[in-house]
Amino acid sequence: MILRRRSAAPEPAAVPQRWRQVFESGEVVLHPFSPAELDAVALLPETDSPEGGLPYLLRLPLVPGPPPEPGVVARLEASGFVRPGPPAPPQGQIPIEFAGLAAADDGAPARQVALAGDLGLITYMRCRPLFVAEVYRAAHPASPDAAAAGWQLVARAFVPYQMPGCLVERPPAPTGGQPPHFILREDRAAAAILGWLGGDVRAYLKLREARAAGQPGESAEEGSAGGMRGEQPPVATAAVSAGFSQLARLSLAVAGGPEVVLRGLAVGTGTVGTGGGGTGGGGHWLLTGEQLELAEPVTLAQLGDRLDDMLATASRPGGAARSDGSDPR
Repeated sequence: MILRRRSAAPEPAAVPQRWRQVFESGEVVLHPFSPAELDAVALLPETDSPEGGLPYLLRLPLVPGPPPEPGVVARLEASGFVRPGPPAPPQGQIPIEFAGLAAADDGAPARQVALAGDLGLITYMRCRPLFVAEVYRAAHPASPDAAAAGWQLVARAFVPYQMPGCLVERPPAPTGGQPPHFILREDRAAAAILGWLGGDVRAYLKLREARAAGQPGESAEEGSAGGMRGEQPPVATAAVSAGFSQLARLSLAVAGGPEVVLRGLAVGTGTVGTGGGGTGGGGHWLLTGEQLELAEPVTLAQLGDRLDDMLATASRPGGAARSDGSDPR
């Protein structure tokens, strides 16, 4: 009789390995954790953390509650994502593990643990954000009432404190499955958000390359970025919304100490014009006002530049106080 030894579970990818992959490829898909596994752990609170009220706003667990199903933490321990005790020392500036808390099945107080690999990365980036960007799309983009167009979450992006990259999570699929989290390199994050808002990412990146080479920053068919604004005043959204093929909204929650500052951007995309003039502003319209009742035509370059400015301001220390974006709710 030959007894076969049960093979041990493979070690999770280490944090330094993940960052190398992010820098080399620009995007890395992480291990798929269930909502119960993510809710069973939390980052150990820190007194000098800058995220303020962001975890409260996003309903993220500051202290893990009782697991909804038994054995969740034990399963994470067996997989190497959780281990008892303090975290391992960092490799230079790169952490190996993160100090965290894990829930107990019997209702006892949460115990201190070390969070490793993808679980540590996800937990840290969700619980220590400088800002969080949420993009929503309207189920009925051509509705004359943009504020009541049926908004649905597309993706949520976390830009963490003192760590490069951007963590992206998507809502559960209609079938009930939870899409995996993934990390984007910083230069990919802004492009991804622009794409979620309806912008042509490749065209905008070409515009930026042309600018860097000293060429004009706008293509001929889009017109002059400098002359667009002020020449075409905002119009009623209801007058142009019938031509929207997509309506998207960015909500930016920026940490401002104990407060949370909300900024935003709403964009209608489609071939629409005002009256019979056919002035579509490159097919993009910025929606403003309390009920998104005004629409201003903009070019792709203007849209991308506006988004870049918002994200760059939010990424700087004190960015919440200096940001001049408006909340298009």
